[in-house]
Amino acid sequence: MKSFIIFLFISVVFAIPCKSQNGWIQQESNTDLFLRKVVFINDSSGYIIGNDRLILNTEDMGNQWIIQNHEPPDNFYNLFFSDSTKAWISGMDGILLHSCDGGKEWFPQSSGTKAKLFGIFFIDSLKGWAVGDGGIILNTSDGGINWDKQISNTQELLFSVYFVDTLTGWVSGHDGTILYTNNGGENWIRQFSNIDTHIPSIYFLNPQVGWAVAYEGKISFTIDGGENWNEYIIPGLDQNLYEVFLINEEKGWIVGDEGIILYTSDGGVSWNEQYSVIDEMLTGVYFTDSTTGWIVGYNGTILHTTTGGITSVDEAPLFGSNISQCYPNPFSDYTIINYKLLRAGHVLLKVFDMYGNEIAVLADEYQSEGIHTRRFDPTKLSNNLAPGVYFYRLQTSSGTETGKVVLVK
Repeated sequence: MKSFIIFLFISVVFAIPCKSQNGWIQQESNTDLFLRKVVFINDSSGYIIGNDRLILNTEDMGNQWIIQNHEPPDNFYNLFFSDSTKAWISGMDGILLHSCDGGKEWFPQSSGTKAKLFGIFFIDSLKGWAVGDGGIILNTSDGGINWDKQISNTQELLFSVYFVDTLTGWVSGHDGTILYTNNGGENWIRQFSNIDTHIPSIYFLNPQVGWAVAYEGKISFTIDGGENWNEYIIPGLDQNLYEVFLINEEKGWIVGDEGIILYTSDGGVSWNEQYSVIDEMLTGVYFTDSTTGWIVGYNGTILHTTTGGITSVDEAPLFGSNISQCYPNPFSDYTIINYKLLRAGHVLLKVFDMYGNEIAVLADEYQSEGIHTRRFDPTKLSNNLAPGVYFYRLQTSSGTETGKVVLVK
């Protein structure tokens, strides 16, 4: 097979901090409660739900958040808008609330259960699903006036539900659970997620391409509707991850423990950490376009960005990078990795397999300013590498960058 040379151009940028806006800035929430979910219905109007039946509302992009409701001790877990007027909230003891006026007023609906309902999703203003404790899956075809139980064939706690049309959907939950239906939930089939821990969030771009995020820094993706789920390894990442959100086929975000924010601009080929101004648990993320978004979490945390979370060269971190698309890709013989240092320093460049095992060390030394080249040639290794996905990681004392390449035979 013809050899491919993949030039992965990595620019490591160092700068002196100055008074420039960070990618993510904090907004005042006026509460220290646990905020679980954020949704915006247009560029200015948004809602946040959280513990103690908390509802926050803003009409000015979050410059001011107003407490709309606060009734302890029950907790709200999820929030979903099917359009700019129709919305639902799910929570403890089978709580379901519904709004017909864009969130100004909320009215209870009867779920017929006392189970905690962690996930809720509507494909339109009438047809929706709610999932939760004990493997419960509820379905409505009349906007929530009536909710019926569906047979999930599991007792696992279910966290998240996502549909791409009225028939095709997925549910995720405890112990790597992913369920799939192609008939609106009349039958749910378990898929092998390649994850052995809890999966709080699942998100699909289309019937084929989807992402699931889990505890212990685990990420899984599919390109065939879940027939095969592939684990995406980010070496060193072990924080629990709580939500994944994609605004289009290129850009998406993942949030989790210790203020972790991951970002992709290439459809998930690479996920890179964004600079976070806080180390709290982050559980909800929502974007109205590719640059404007919000993140919420523990202790009343609200973060906002108008830059897609990207930090400009002139500010906070002394490390920044840019990876070009891995093209052509896959490769069969060897890969050439080019990277440019704008300042001399120690560089560590390693290759890992999908399980996080170190395969090769391509650089572990002090390097001068300028362009450097390293060759990754699997044929030179003592053990033959199997075809599959491999990851390279470039690390300096100020940051890391991870990318993905595919070996074929």
